[in-house]
Amino acid sequence: METQGIIGMSRLFKYVNMPNIKKTMRKAPWIPVVILLIFLVCGLFGGQLAPRDPFKSNLEAPLLPPFWQQGGSWKYPMGTDYMGKDVLSLVIAGARVSLYVGFGVVLICAFIGVLVGLVSGYLGGWVDTVLMRITDVFLSMPALLFAMFIAAILGPGINKIILVLTVLGWAGYARIIRGEVLRVKQGDFVSLAVIAGASKAKIMWRHIFPNIANTMIIVATFHLGVVIVAESSLSFLGVGVPPPTPAWGSMCAVGRDYIHTAWWLSFFPGMAIFFVVLSANLLGDWLRFRFDPKFRQL
Repeated sequence: METQGIIGMSRLFKYVNMPNIKKTMRKAPWIPVVILLIFLVCGLFGGQLAPRDPFKSNLEAPLLPPFWQQGGSWKYPMGTDYMGKDVLSLVIAGARVSLYVGFGVVLICAFIGVLVGLVSGYLGGWVDTVLMRITDVFLSMPALLFAMFIAAILGPGINKIILVLTVLGWAGYARIIRGEVLRVKQGDFVSLAVIAGASKAKIMWRHIFPNIANTMIIVATFHLGVVIVAESSLSFLGVGVPPPTPAWGSMCAVGRDYIHTAWWLSFFPGMAIFFVVLSANLLGDWLRFRFDPKFRQL
């Protein structure tokens, strides 16, 4: 999925007005960065930032609408759910799950994928063949269906969701990093390191890895959005984060039963997912433009 997104971006740049895009992409993406910082702060300090206890019910105020609708109150700016819980507090608290799962999966997948890609691309031969065939197996799996299957077997839980999404996510890193390693290892500095007697491990980590770190960061940025959507989808389907832990996907699932009478139950967590994922993708696009030498020459 990450590979297709990057290929799609490169094709897009061929058919649009390059001077305008160059001028636009040189500007720092402040709005996506601010949104992601808010997401990060809410995920880390959601318990302290939430105006009300997200686990506390108020049966005297169930299904209150947002403050701008008739019957709404500034006391509950985004309304309440069927048990009288503050939706704003639930959305803020739900960021913790997405942050934990998102960054956990991205970090583990990046480590495994970079390790496999480095070893495969640099050593080549039968090692490359075996590792890439294993990678192809994981890339060929229907990700969401396989994740649902494994999650249903393991049962709900945050750590289990991280395990499932890690199993499915590392292969994209490995494939892309291998391609970068094949390109970088042809450089003269690698040949000089070999002549100097440097070990293979030292060449991979001291000479090749710094030259592919930019690619890893770009892929990780795109992957963050993919992981958040996947975690929310699994929680929506009931095989993700178990209640009563607030999670954006499970909040959307609960609001589905009240979509005609209490639209805000699904709308606000859905918009949180939308803005965070869109911001991650926009930041990834900007990083790709800034780091890719082909775009710097336009």
